[in-house]
Amino acid sequence: MRIPSLPSQKSSLRRRLPALIGLLIFAGVAVFAGLAYRTVKSSLMRAAELRLTTMAAQFAPGIGANLETRAHALGSLARDPAFTAQLNARPGRTIAAAHTMMALLSRDTAAVIATELRDADGRVMLSVGKPATSDTTADAGRLAARTLDTNAVSGLYERNGLVVYELRGNIVRDGRVIGQLAEVRPAETRNAAALRQLTTVAQLIGSDGTYLLGNADGSLWTDMRGAVQRPPPGSGLVTYVRDSQPKLSVAQRIPNSPLVLAFEFNATRVIGPLHALLGRFAAVAALVVLVGALLGWWMSRGITRPLSRLTEAAEAISAGDLDRPPLPIERDDELGRLSRAFAIMTGNVRAAHENLEQQVEARTAELQRAQEENVRRERLATLGQLSSSVGHELRNPLGVMSNVVYFLDATMASPSPKTAEYLHILKSQISLSEKIVADLLDFARVKAPQREPLAMGTLVDDQLRRASIPPSITVERQGDPATVVSVDPVQIGQVVLNLFTNAAQAMEDTGGTLGIAWLEESGAVSLRVSDTGPGIATDHLTRIFDPLFTTKARGIGLGLSVSRSLAEANGGTLTVESTPGAGATFTLKMVKAA
Repeated sequence: MRIPSLPSQKSSLRRRLPALIGLLIFAGVAVFAGLAYRTVKSSLMRAAELRLTTMAAQFAPGIGANLETRAHALGSLARDPAFTAQLNARPGRTIAAAHTMMALLSRDTAAVIATELRDADGRVMLSVGKPATSDTTADAGRLAARTLDTNAVSGLYERNGLVVYELRGNIVRDGRVIGQLAEVRPAETRNAAALRQLTTVAQLIGSDGTYLLGNADGSLWTDMRGAVQRPPPGSGLVTYVRDSQPKLSVAQRIPNSPLVLAFEFNATRVIGPLHALLGRFAAVAALVVLVGALLGWWMSRGITRPLSRLTEAAEAISAGDLDRPPLPIERDDELGRLSRAFAIMTGNVRAAHENLEQQVEARTAELQRAQEENVRRERLATLGQLSSSVGHELRNPLGVMSNVVYFLDATMASPSPKTAEYLHILKSQISLSEKIVADLLDFARVKAPQREPLAMGTLVDDQLRRASIPPSITVERQGDPATVVSVDPVQIGQVVLNLFTNAAQAMEDTGGTLGIAWLEESGAVSLRVSDTGPGIATDHLTRIFDPLFTTKARGIGLGLSVSRSLAEANGGTLTVESTPGAGATFTLKMVKAA
């Protein structure tokens, strides 16, 4: 055996141990930093979400109430009869009263861009303020639809390059909407007064916050200065990138309108303090890793020196020198214990080496038995298929011959003695053949047992009556007749009958004693059937349960094989013991009934 070479400097523990300690410290610091980063970031994100949600919940209802109040006031004006008259006037004719009221509605040019009177088809009958230009795509599409939208507050759309919305009041006659009075209001704030109002709201939100207004369907959004990218849909906090900046946003539906109010923060400003903290933490972590590596180098020197001595002893043992004890290390720590344990291990290795060959031989024998068992199972499977086929093919001709013998016996009034003898021989041979066929079929298919409680006295008595024991054989019984087992009565009855029959056949020439005894042991009942016949040869004991193995002049050697299969199917076992010249004993172990 080749002795391993000495380790190189790179693989030596003197270098690897400090490096490992430094790596472990670094990994621990990195894991701690990662967990701390995730925890603090999660807290910052939750705080931002709470702040955004609170602002959205506070502002959205107020805006909704304001819009509802304005729309209600516009609806009251729309009920004036002058507007109904204007809708009924001829094209091109303007009623002064309606024109005057619309002028009053449009007096605040900062809050109202235009006031329009529309008919039932959505056409503008009268307009005060800035009319929509012909190249306004959204406005043209809205008018081309020719449909009167009766929502009190409209969604956002673009008009003359501005993002606007409408407040509407329905004009009703005879319970039917015939027109609409609409105020077009800007959603953008471009005059000085509106910009000051926007700055005031921004101060309430914070310097890192922005609020957006948009349609619930996502078609158009504005930051009050112009159209912007819409935030992604979703409830609660959402993250996205707008203008190359990461954003955090929470949206709230404005009541009684198709509008949504969203507040957003710059995500970089939210988690910016965390990044600064990580930078300081990284510097401290580098110092901790360096100090840990130096301590690991100092510790490794005290460990590697005694380990080298133990390594030399281990190399001697690996070369086959089991009698060389390792040099003792006089220490009270783990290395001293290792030295003493190594000495004990050397003795154990010596003893294990001596027992190794015995274990190999035992394992080889187990493998051989397992292989023989696999071969036996394959043979049983093949023989089962053959037995089933042959049994079915022979049963029909045997039935025909049996019917013919019965017919001849019934129709011949007074057959000659020779004829009667031949008929008797033929009848007995047919019965023997039918028994062989039955054994073949029983071997081919072992049905699932139908287990039920069965008293041992009943089991033994029934099968003794079926066995027809000759008068020259004495039956001796021993056991409690009330002992109950859980078995299939038909299948176990066949097993017991086969054991009784085999025992009687072993003693049919000389006579003898048939011993039947049963007793309870560990939740099971063992039935022992013994005879005083010539016994079983030693070389036959290992094959006695093999299919087609028999030492009798009659039969095909399937009885004991079928019996063992039936016993195992019922949760039991069937074994044999025999001494040549002193009879044989079969033991059937069965499950005791609860």
